[in-house]
Amino acid sequence: SPRASFILCRAVLEEICNDFEIPTEQQNNKGKNYFIKLHDRLSQLFEQEKLPEELQIIIKDIKDFGNEGAHSTHLKFSQQVEIEDAGNLIMLVKYVLERLYVDRYRQKEAKNILKTLKSKVLPQQK
Repeated sequence: SPRASFILCRAVLEEICNDFEIPTEQQNNKGKNYFIKLHDRLSQLFEQEKLPEELQIIIKDIKDFGNEGAHSTHLKFSQQVEIEDAGNLIMLVKYVLERLYVDRYRQKEAKNILKTLKSKVLPQQK
């Protein structure tokens, strides 16, 4: 269902925050724990990982679409959103995952390859 897809795409953002160890709770000045909203967790993620503005916008919009899926009336949502829209949102989530995980892995791999090549070909340079 498109509605479930939108909600689950938002849930992916929660899992990304968990993976990057963004806390779900915080203590107030009276020592009581309270739940940190996804909006605030994402802001912490953006700052911690120094994400580019264009990626931040996509992530914020995924959150907003998921909120709409979760909180709008079923009839209204089903009139506005089609299966194709859910597929497009999933494509955006895949893009975010590639940027946060795959690209970082490739960058680390490239640095290691470069380091190995430099030690073989240009041993006097560091």
